[in-house]
This record gives sequence, structure tokens and C-alpha cells, in this order.
Amino acid sequence: MPHGGIVLREAREPSFNCLSSGKALPSGKMKKIIQVHIFKGETHFVAECIDLPVVTQGKTLDELAQNLREAIALQLEGENPADFGLADNPSILASFELEPLVHAET
Repeated sequence: MPHGGIVLREAREPSFNCLSSGKALPSGKMKKIIQVHIFKGETHFVAECIDLPVVTQGKTLDELAQNLREAIALQLEGENPADFGLADNPSILASFELEPLVHAET
């Protein structure tokens, strides 16, 4: 996955921010980053967006990154990003859940 994030260029100019809590914020307070949680499932890598109702998977991290770009673009297509609390052209920041450490027995 690229370190710089993924930039979406189809967003429109938002006028307000409507969060899931129902509170509206001025456009200056909107998120510029879409947060994503990635973890290894039984057979695939899975990505769950924290800021959008998007979940996708891929056999490899490269496939997952491509599927994630497509799923987010489809979710935002024809939508006002402000309705999701997002500013124009948000980046994607992914955190990857690692398996627990296994300590050697002595």
C-alpha cells in the first residue's frame, strides 16, 4: 500500500459537516483523512473503513488496496462528501492489525 495514501478527486465543495452523531460542523472542521482498519482474515486481507460504510477484501495487500480504492470511490460517487464528514480530496490512512507476539519459552 502506498505510504502517501490514496487521494480521491471526485469530491465536491462541502458546505457543512454532518457526523454520525447528527451534529453539523463548519466545513473547516471536516476530516481530510479516511481511516481504514486492515486485518488478516482466514483466507483474505480485510479492510473496514471507520469513516464510511465500506468493507472490502483481497487475497494480497495490493489487491486489497485496489479494491479499497474502488469501493470508496463507488461509495462517494454522486454523494456530497460533507454528508460523511469529509473535506474535498481526502487521503486514506490505513492501520494494519498485526498478529499477537509469540514469546519463546525458556
